[in-house]
Amino acid sequence: MFHRWACDRDAGLRVGADAVGCYAVGHDCIQFGDRAIVLHDTWIEVIRGLIVRHADPTPQMRDAFHTFVDGWIRIGPGVWMGDAFDGFVTGEDTEARRTMLVTALDAAGAAIAAQGDALSVEFLDAIPRHEVYDSGGFGEAVASAKILDALDRARALLAR
Repeated sequence: MFHRWACDRDAGLRVGADAVGCYAVGHDCIQFGDRAIVLHDTWIEVIRGLIVRHADPTPQMRDAFHTFVDGWIRIGPGVWMGDAFDGFVTGEDTEARRTMLVTALDAAGAAIAAQGDALSVEFLDAIPRHEVYDSGGFGEAVASAKILDALDRARALLAR
């Protein structure tokens, strides 16, 4: 059953009936089970790209992984389709898939932290973009803490 989560813009992890509030323009939720996080479109795109860059799916999960990340489509401000982690973290190898995503997020966090307090435009523009939706790149450096926070929230979402 498809659920559309409404989350407070500045909320952390929201669960079930507590995941009620509003969508802010340019924000959407990523859900996993009965929990969700809300992020700005930019950070959803960055998280997707960092997962693509740092994930190491096993041969058995490779096709499902590519279907999952290729399915993250931004169809308008604050409207992403296919970005729920449930779409990938299912089946017989659920725990292996969840662990692979957490490991990719950890590796992405380490790569971001290694860049220092700010991420250069060159670093940001090198993050893989979706072939269907590409926001056009970054115009200025971004504080590393902003992306590290988004990665931490995604990691918390996948926590058991």
